[in-house]
Amino acid sequence: MAVDKSLYPRVSSSFQTLGAEFPEILATDFERILQRIELFWGEKEAIEYLDSLLLNPIPDDTTKVGDSISRVRKGFPPEALNEIVLIKQVHQLQHPSKDFNPYDPFSGSEIVPLEMSSKVERKSSQPEHKKNLDIDWPILHTQSDLNSYARLLDSGDQIYALQGKKIGEILKGYGVIYDDALRIVLKMQQKQANINRPIGEIFIEVGIISEDELNRALFVQTATLMVDVLSIEIPAGISKIVSYSKAREKFAIPVGVFRNTLFLAVGDPFMFKDHAYFTVMTGMKIKLVYAPMHEIIMRLRNHF
Repeated sequence: MAVDKSLYPRVSSSFQTLGAEFPEILATDFERILQRIELFWGEKEAIEYLDSLLLNPIPDDTTKVGDSISRVRKGFPPEALNEIVLIKQVHQLQHPSKDFNPYDPFSGSEIVPLEMSSKVERKSSQPEHKKNLDIDWPILHTQSDLNSYARLLDSGDQIYALQGKKIGEILKGYGVIYDDALRIVLKMQQKQANINRPIGEIFIEVGIISEDELNRALFVQTATLMVDVLSIEIPAGISKIVSYSKAREKFAIPVGVFRNTLFLAVGDPFMFKDHAYFTVMTGMKIKLVYAPMHEIIMRLRNHF
């Protein structure tokens, strides 16, 4: 599947300027790492982060098995490590730092790709998918939208018509899939090899839906709000509750307050680890809402 370089405008621009090959392995298999590099690009923090990856190349990887969650540790494959080195070289050529270390083997005045002992042929972990741009997901664009849904949540009312339904039914209800596709995948799920597999996982594997569409269906199922952080107007006083530095550190944007509840936009409401941190820091109830990580990064660049 082709990488969307527009999600990483500063990184891709620098690579294009120098005629270097874009780090597609990181964009595909280590998306969150490249998102963090994009946020730090052009600053000293970028080099510090890249150094930490080179010295400790064991990123966290969280997997979902059925209804349970497990966290494992795995090292970078050689081709991904090669891209990290290349990124550091590109960054130092585009943004020379005063603390340049001539003894750093990963630094240099020109791009010198590492030679790997063997090249691994890569196949995309996800199949090609033609995105349906007409899907009308219930995304909140204004404070009025947010307050309306917050009232429903506060009163315990259902916020989505398909809330609590099966994933296949939700995808069908929003026009992501049709009856034929649902029947085929349900039959596949009955096979011995797929009995314990979530239906959404099978949909993605055969290329019928994208991971983003599955996530949004899960948010509808679990009554999780989805926010357009690029268009919603964030109240001026909200920075007194959560500072920009804290928002940037945690990749979490406070988008609104309803009564004593702070609505916090994050890239993965199901896996966000700092819920309790924000509860203690603000003294408020925290309600996590979803926004794509690349949109969160773009909004953070504008200081909310």
